[in-house]
Amino acid sequence: MNRARYTGSFVTSLPDWIEPGEFPKVVPIENNQFEATFRYRATSEDVNKVALAGTFNDWNAERHWLNGPDKNGYFHGAIILAKGRYEYKFVIDANLWTHDPENPDRTGPFTNSVLRVRDDR
Repeated sequence: MNRARYTGSFVTSLPDWIEPGEFPKVVPIENNQFEATFRYRATSEDVNKVALAGTFNDWNAERHWLNGPDKNGYFHGAIILAKGRYEYKFVIDANLWTHDPENPDRTGPFTNSVLRVRDDR
């Protein structure tokens, strides 16, 4: 089984090259590695923290915390992944699991969001 290696990389602000509706955004970096940038806009001001959990981190809701919210209410972060297909969800305040509302690619009975990391993105 091919597992992505997490290098601990998170971005603290969104790059200028990201346009609204393009998330998750995947760009190649080096050595067959890709930076995948995610964002989540909370539907309530009561949201204190958002994590990213998925097949890339064994569904660990404590490992990949997103930064935010920014002035527009978005939480965001980036992880380093290898080519592959990954399922993921956002975890709101450590207890509410939800799919990515900006990503229409979903699968399975839990409606996991799907990220496909490949060279032709």
